[in-house]
Amino acid sequence: MEDINPSYYPATRAAGLAGDKINYDRGGPNRFMEVQGVTKARKEIIAGQGNKYNVEFAIKDSVNEQNPIQCTAEVLYPTNKQSAPNVTYKLQSEPQNNTTAKDQEFYNNMKHRSVPLAAEEIPGKERQCSRIPLQNADPPDDYTGNGALVDRSSLGPFRRAKSQQL
Repeated sequence: MEDINPSYYPATRAAGLAGDKINYDRGGPNRFMEVQGVTKARKEIIAGQGNKYNVEFAIKDSVNEQNPIQCTAEVLYPTNKQSAPNVTYKLQSEPQNNTTAKDQEFYNNMKHRSVPLAAEEIPGKERQCSRIPLQNADPPDDYTGNGALVDRSSLGPFRRAKSQQL
């Protein structure tokens, strides 16, 4: 195992991937963990398996403005390019405040909306849809009933639906 510069791309990429895994496991509408910086990084080449990176970094809950938490992670990038990286991590301490009640309130608010949300300017989308149907809401006028929205580009000028603010 060799030490590598913490600012090198492979080290920051491994820390970013670990940060994404932490957000997948522990994040939510009221918690977003952001990688603050890699402090230590090591690389190990494992024959027949791939490259394993051990990284130490700090993460911070950017929504709740808490103190950074130290984290260690192991990221194995398999030799087989068709496989996803294997990420394991350990937090020095748990995030301080519990967001379960806020998350449940947000979920209930979204589930019981009377007007569907409007989605505009979604990155990476070639076509824009004006509305997305939600459970317990009347279907929009461009809803086909089979889970798809009508492509409005063939219907003339794009109409934007206004919805209530949260």
